[in-house]
Amino acid sequence: MDGKLVEVVDRTDRVVGTAPRSEVHEMGALHRAVHVWVFNREAKLFLQKRLPDKPLYPNLWESSVGKQVELNESYEEAALRGLKEELNLSFSAGLLPIKFGKTDFGDGRNRELITLFTVVHDGRIKIHTEKMAEGQFFGLYDVRELVKENKVTPSFRALFKWWGREKK
Repeated sequence: MDGKLVEVVDRTDRVVGTAPRSEVHEMGALHRAVHVWVFNREAKLFLQKRLPDKPLYPNLWESSVGKQVELNESYEEAALRGLKEELNLSFSAGLLPIKFGKTDFGDGRNRELITLFTVVHDGRIKIHTEKMAEGQFFGLYDVRELVKENKVTPSFRALFKWWGREKK
């Protein structure tokens, strides 16, 4: 079991308690999360495909990075940690991801208050094969098709629809 703690929050992002990271889904507790979307200069979005043995949403495509925010960690710190841990990408203070916005998501087991960041990266991305099955850049038309075909996680689907409305 993962003993790292996360903060349980209400819909206004006020901390109402803590819980082990491994238990927040079982509890159905609203908790903080970050997603980072890595675009290249061609406006293609890097997605990762979840491993087939993942307990939630196996074999589905999801955000470039998705992380739960740990106890006493900011959304920005979690985003930078996720970029490093999941994609081997490091950014200095001058190249921080851009905060796009915050929304809440819930599908029963997974209830997250998500802050979405975007970043542009044209270099090589080295994925961790023990954490994801594969990763690749997709044009936005292809991302829309993956969403229509139910080949993405519910949280990515919700974020993609929200992002499309908010960026107009």
